[in-house]
Amino acid sequence: SISVTLDPDHLCTTTSVAVSPAFTHDRMWLNGKVRQIDRSIDERCYLKEVRSCANDVEDEKEGVLKSLKGLGDLHVHMCPTIDFPTAA
Repeated sequence: SISVTLDPDHLCTTTSVAVSPAFTHDRMWLNGKVRQIDRSIDERCYLKEVRSCANDVEDEKEGVLKSLKGLGDLHVHMCPTIDFPTAA
């Protein structure tokens, strides 16, 4: 038998997201490679969550959330980086 200890500090996903009126469609780069967004259930949920978060932006000077109406309606460019295997 083999025993493995995994360090949760090194098993993570980091996602950078940008929204802009200049973007003509949603795009994704997974681990630095362009990925076609196929509208799978997972990806639709992910985009929905990103858009819902896009409406509220933290004002660092005031330390409060400010609502930016319409920001969630823009196209999204996202770059998730996954630091652990996702397929066997």
